[in-house]
Amino acid sequence: DFIRNYQCLSNEINIKGNFSALEYLKLLIHHGLINDAKIFSNKLRFIDNNLAEHFYIFREITNFCSKYITENTNTTTKDTIFIVLPIWNEPYLSVWEKGGLESFLDPEARVFFENRQVEFHIFTFSSSLERLRKMPGMRKLADLARLQWFDLDHVRAWKGYRNFLAMNIAQWTTMTLAKMRGAGLILIFADML
Repeated sequence: DFIRNYQCLSNEINIKGNFSALEYLKLLIHHGLINDAKIFSNKLRFIDNNLAEHFYIFREITNFCSKYITENTNTTTKDTIFIVLPIWNEPYLSVWEKGGLESFLDPEARVFFENRQVEFHIFTFSSSLERLRKMPGMRKLADLARLQWFDLDHVRAWKGYRNFLAMNIAQWTTMTLAKMRGAGLILIFADML
């Protein structure tokens, strides 16, 4: 009934942004129906103030997934692993360069990259992008894996500098894409580096 009710509502011009609409939007994203989620999201009006941030997060996930799908036609038959890396600012950039990155580049880790497609989803702000791209290890990593860059600057602009919001969007985006592509998933959290 829930899905049927919202499918009927989806034909309406405006949909109230309440808890039920949020759950329906999450359901669409969870099932990989990114186009439907985008259409539904664009029809939302009168969003409950207590849910505004949640709707924003799911709209951003939808936008990032949609952009990724448009730009990437994945035809590999290899097993795929997506690794999500939300990273910006010190000390995390240094810890990544000297710890996390070196771990992936260690000769004993080469077996991890054999017979599979490994794809890093790097979510960062422009203030950290240049440093990341200049890391010698990142160039070496690009020889082993595919690097996908995601710009979070507009997320910072929405409500100021909020790490938790940006990390939520990064993690959910890659989890959604992994589910859609049947890929494995490794979550790297800055505090775990």
